[in-house]
Amino acid sequence: MIHKENGGQAQARNRALDICKGDYITFLDSDDFLHVDYIDYLVRAALNTNADIVQCDYVRGLDTTFPIINRSIIEETFDNHSIFLSEKANVIVCGKLYRREILLNNRIKEGRYYEDDFTTWKWYYTANKIVVSNRALYYYTVNPNSTMAGHKKKPSFDFMDAYKERIAFFVGTGEKDLEHCSRLQLCKSLLLTYGHSKLSEEERRMVKEKFDENLEKIKHSPYIRSFYKALLVMVLLFVIYSTFITTSLLVSLVVLLLVLAYRGTKTPFFLLTLVVLYFTLWVLNKAGVFVDLIDVIYPYFDGTAVDSKLDDIRASLIDGEIQGNTLVGREDLHRISWNSFFRSPIWGTSIAGGHSAIVDRLGGLGLLGGLPFIMMFISFYRMIFPRLLPYQIRYFFITGFGAGMIYLYEKGLWGCENWLMLMVMMPSVLLAVTPVKK
Repeated sequence: MIHKENGGQAQARNRALDICKGDYITFLDSDDFLHVDYIDYLVRAALNTNADIVQCDYVRGLDTTFPIINRSIIEETFDNHSIFLSEKANVIVCGKLYRREILLNNRIKEGRYYEDDFTTWKWYYTANKIVVSNRALYYYTVNPNSTMAGHKKKPSFDFMDAYKERIAFFVGTGEKDLEHCSRLQLCKSLLLTYGHSKLSEEERRMVKEKFDENLEKIKHSPYIRSFYKALLVMVLLFVIYSTFITTSLLVSLVVLLLVLAYRGTKTPFFLLTLVVLYFTLWVLNKAGVFVDLIDVIYPYFDGTAVDSKLDDIRASLIDGEIQGNTLVGREDLHRISWNSFFRSPIWGTSIAGGHSAIVDRLGGLGLLGGLPFIMMFISFYRMIFPRLLPYQIRYFFITGFGAGMIYLYEKGLWGCENWLMLMVMMPSVLLAVTPVKK
């Protein structure tokens, strides 16, 4: 036991490294806890494979006991190069067992936020063999008072210095693939930082410039899949548009499933495909796949507006009912919208300011005032749809119009109407009046 003044996690860990004598080292944060098999499993894996680092999966939440997770255990082996290209390199210091020599030559940087970003990649690169297991043995407690949670109030750009150092190192070694992968990871972090509510306009502009600078260097990279390049651009546009990554992403996923299922005029096939898709989703949910997916993607959203929502979605999936303030509160806001409408459904009242733009409008206008707008949408559909040829254009119209209606119901955003007009209705009109070449 070491007694010392509080100098931060990095200083405490370095002090422990000064006196440790064991062959292997692992780290545990003060508010987290381990599965009972954590040490036994990781040490056995290290001894059986002669690995320098053994990495397990982790769970996030507010539980006090480790949840039961049923999944097939998969172990993968990497060297100090392939671990980066596989995207299995987890920047978090905890949840790993390290051979002692790996850590002694690369101490944790002190006095900086995101000290994990400065250090973990060096440990991976120093190791000869890394074993990665999908067995969840580390419990990461979501603590609103933690150091990382503080970034929701005040953003830190220390991670940019960490990636600058890492990129410069790989430039120096001539390993282009690792340099480009590092730039890709930096782009992801910059995108998430861009959505931080406390950024000033100058800081937001600086983040975007850094993103553009690094994206320019990797957009033609042979080492990064085209999918990621396109995804980065699309996500950047989304973040620029909405500032925050919100549950609109989940709505978009539902719309995407409809898009994948739709096949023009084959309505029975379309309905059957929908049934199969949603049955598949139900099976995956029961198997815990979505909970596992949230655990995988959570580190990329840490410190953003969406992390608390992911926590609540995960808890809801496990418990089978809505949990957490971000989701229960959303239900309450929708209830405000509906209560406003039902108080005076014919004549309307003042707009309640709930969380459904379309229901709020009906609540303010009433059916009597809202009827002309409803008729306008119906008339627009009946006028435009028959003129949309070929069926792919109808496909675009139905999907876009459906997405617009979902957003109008789900979101309390006044801009949804503009989105629907500019992205769906106006293009449909242009397509409808454009002569079709025979």
